[in-house]
Amino acid sequence: MSPSTGVILNNQMDDFSYPGTINYFGVPPSPTNFPTPGKRPVSSMSPTIVLNEKNKVLAVVGASGGTKITTSVAQVLLRLFFLGENVKSAVDSRRLHHQLMPMKVVFESGTTRWITDGLKTFGHSLERHVIGGASVQAIVVDRNTGDITANADFRKGGTTDGF
Repeated sequence: MSPSTGVILNNQMDDFSYPGTINYFGVPPSPTNFPTPGKRPVSSMSPTIVLNEKNKVLAVVGASGGTKITTSVAQVLLRLFFLGENVKSAVDSRRLHHQLMPMKVVFESGTTRWITDGLKTFGHSLERHVIGGASVQAIVVDRNTGDITANADFRKGGTTDGF
């Protein structure tokens, strides 16, 4: 656990790279991520706490799901703060993912055709997947009322508690 933030950090051996082994998510091994004593693995963890100009919490967002974590957290934050969606809609919306290796955009079933057609016009290789991948959990504080809402991603099951 980080002593300054209280965030639980990744300590899973599976997140290290191993020579000659492409990981579960299709990422080739990287010598900088080989295990050595005392080393923490490179991880896609991206727990995010969004503060306003007065240091009041506006949102707390995190996810599980390997390499899809960063793109999922980013898309939920985009929907919350730039598209003005509520937490339920932002977390439950269909997502895209691109990790550069392999060179393709993966999109969830139910992604709108105008998005996939638009990506094709830019020359992207696309692959549709069933709904799944990263599972996002989010808490949002209303800027005006201070009311707290939360959503537990349906992709993983479970629910929020106490909200």
